[in-house]
Amino acid sequence: MEIKKIEKCDYVMFPRLQEQGVEFKHVERDTFKAEQRHVKGHGDFWLLHQQAKPHVVVHIQLAKDESDFDRILGWFIGHQKLHEFVRDD
Repeated sequence: MEIKKIEKCDYVMFPRLQEQGVEFKHVERDTFKAEQRHVKGHGDFWLLHQQAKPHVVVHIQLAKDESDFDRILGWFIGHQKLHEFVRDD
């Protein structure tokens, strides 16, 4: 068995134990305009532009699997970035 020392960093271990997801809420399709973008090294993500005022833009990043989701969520928590995720999705 190999024991590794965890270096101090901004990454949060077990992020789903610290954050609760939000409940899914249905909205009308015309309320938002969707735009897909690709960032080299980070992959595809979606931008949702709210059509009514206030004009809010939501960044949606899809995870490949549970470990990728934990990595992304842990990064957001560790860097104190605004984030939300849909519970059980």
